[in-house]
Amino acid sequence: MIPATPPAVGTIWQHDLSRNRFIVTACMGGLVFYRMEKYTNVYHRDLLSFYTKFSQIQ
Repeated sequence: MIPATPPAVGTIWQHDLSRNRFIVTACMGGLVFYRMEKYTNVYHRDLLSFYTKFSQIQ
């Protein structure tokens, strides 16, 4: 089940395939913005896609 609420800013998530860790930087307009833990590049994807590809670790 996909949560209806966006992930909290500052939480750490891990990509299920690559095992890379990401920090959520913002959520707005149904999009989640996040960056790799060690880099500043910011990425985004819609909530459904985010929750199906990432798992929260902190």
